[in-house]
Amino acid sequence: MAITTWVQAAGTVLLGLVGLWFAHNYRRQIRLKLAERQVESYVRLWALTAPAAPFRATPLESVELKKLHDDMGKWYFDDGDGILTSSAARDLFIGVHGNLVCPIGEVKPTVLAAQLAALSPADAERRRGCAIIRQVSLCEPS
Repeated sequence: MAITTWVQAAGTVLLGLVGLWFAHNYRRQIRLKLAERQVESYVRLWALTAPAAPFRATPLESVELKKLHDDMGKWYFDDGDGILTSSAARDLFIGVHGNLVCPIGEVKPTVLAAQLAALSPADAERRRGCAIIRQVSLCEPS
């Protein structure tokens, strides 16, 4: 009877180890699929932020800011890509997204809003167009 108990115990341990291996392999496959989806998502974000490339020599115009706002919102909400971002990237994205079209006094950070408020409306919008280029480059994955 002792041999039967040992065989049952060994079989249980073996089945447990096989189960753990399958569970680990399944989790690994899920992580790989998620990583692939994240890369595809960031490639789309990279493409739609091209108008705000860091090497751009002119500020973004208000029409471009509005289009970028709409395109980024679609990427985040409609396409569901926002769900794939880390919390830090999501916070940065939401801040930049708001800065694209919010009133000058509500631009973040507040130091920038104060600087913009001290300028004429036309100069403030030009400066916002430059600031957004720098902020968008912070959203790009490194």
